Amino acid sequence: MAERGKIQIGLSYHVVFELLQKAAPEYREDRLARARLLVELCGKHAFPYPTDLGQGYKFSTEGLWIPRIELEDFEVENIVAHYADAMARQLNLSRQQRRAFCKRRNFVNWARADERRLRDFPWTAPFGPKFAESGEFRRYVLGEITRAEANARVRCYLTDPVSIYNTWFDRYGLENPIVDRRDQMASKLTLMLSELKGMLAENGALRAELRSALTATGDRALSAPAREKLTGLDREVKTFARELQSPEELTKNSPGWAKLYGERSGLIAA
Repeated sequence: MAERGKIQIGLSYHVVFELLQKAAPEYREDRLARARLLVELCGKHAFPYPTDLGQGYKFSTEGLWIPRIELEDFEVENIVAHYADAMARQLNLSRQQRRAFCKRRNFVNWARADERRLRDFPWTAPFGPKFAESGEFRRYVLGEITRAEANARVRCYLTDPVSIYNTWFDRYGLENPIVDRRDQMASKLTLMLSELKGMLAENGALRAELRSALTATGDRALSAPAREKLTGLDREVKTFARELQSPEELTKNSPGWAKLYGERSGLIAA
């Protein structure tokens, strides 16, 4: 159905990393098969990272399932600056020499002097080594491809599941990033749910006491003024309980919720 265009299936941060979990080296081929299946099913379709929903981003046809804020860190000009600084330090240059080395013209001349330069990264690159090995990074530094073209290639390495999984196994030993994020989120949601249940229980107990007082007879019967006040209080307590369980009220009273997830998505999440 996906091939015929009947449905569109999208990548997401959590799906990509959930399918990678428990990936010890012996599972490499199995996980890469999963990655290739994801590419076959989803192509360039992707759901935005949850915090990008509030910024107005929707279902993507550019394959962007990672947090968009991370794209800023991996903008190709930032990579060039980081590379030049890392190489200058690796060459044990003085501070003054490093500043001179990192100037674009000097850095380009240094790279052009040896065909082997810029073919690897002097640090662990999360977008994979292929950006350097393929010569794409070198071609950008030497002005042979545009900034937009270079950024498109970096995005590809950052979002292609096969590339991501290969990098994972090449750098095996790192923790699965989804586990920490998932556990933190689950802990916060569990605490919030526990506190909500506690507030609802207290609310229920208070309403029971109010109803008991309002239905009392004989010597325990309330005077008209007291009954009027307690009846009003009972209505307020009832309204408060309803608001506690209302997605609309949560979204309305917590602007940050809507900002993170967007108004419509905020209602669903609430």
